[in-house]
Amino acid sequence: MPFPAMEAGNGFLWSTVLLMVFVWLSPSSVGLRYLVRALFVVAVGALLLWERRTELVGSTHLRNLLAFFFLGLGLWSILERSAQQVKLPSLVLLPLFSVASLYVFLQSHHIGQGILSGSVVLQLLLMSLVFVISVLRPELISAAAVLPFVSIFSVAFMAGAHFYFNVNPWTLMFFCIPFAVLWARGWLVFIPRSGLVEVAVLGVIAAMPLAYFFWH
Repeated sequence: MPFPAMEAGNGFLWSTVLLMVFVWLSPSSVGLRYLVRALFVVAVGALLLWERRTELVGSTHLRNLLAFFFLGLGLWSILERSAQQVKLPSLVLLPLFSVASLYVFLQSHHIGQGILSGSVVLQLLLMSLVFVISVLRPELISAAAVLPFVSIFSVAFMAGAHFYFNVNPWTLMFFCIPFAVLWARGWLVFIPRSGLVEVAVLGVIAAMPLAYFFWH
């Protein structure tokens, strides 16, 4: 784990350590929590993109950097709000769909072999493990501790795909669909609150547009 990170894979490793620090700090007041959260999102971006720092100049790169920054903050906030509305398995499964869909996209287009794909696979395995535990023993999982890892890493993978491999940012927006489903959960009153039923229904709703994207 050389520091500063010299490739995307090392950036993800250091970002994991950084987000563990955030969970440990766990700022309580609302204002301080959002300020610290913004600083950590910037730090994750810096770790991930350090190798490309001299290349990310100009208005287009700046605009895209800001877009991913606000996307990271937005998805984190969506999950924090959703944690009060959905069962824990749903909070993990839908971001898992997002990361899995991105991985399938990278593989189908032969993008990020070794560097980005390896990190995505590791994240998928860990998120899958957390999902299984959240179903079988939910009392062992802290939603607050899970939130940064299922939101910021999803955005970090998208940012890595764009800035390292020139994937169109508009294409990456398709992988935010599961988060949009979580955001809309409060209006989907027809979905039962029962854990497994909710997971199944929300999963189908999130998977259908992603399936359509890959089919076409």
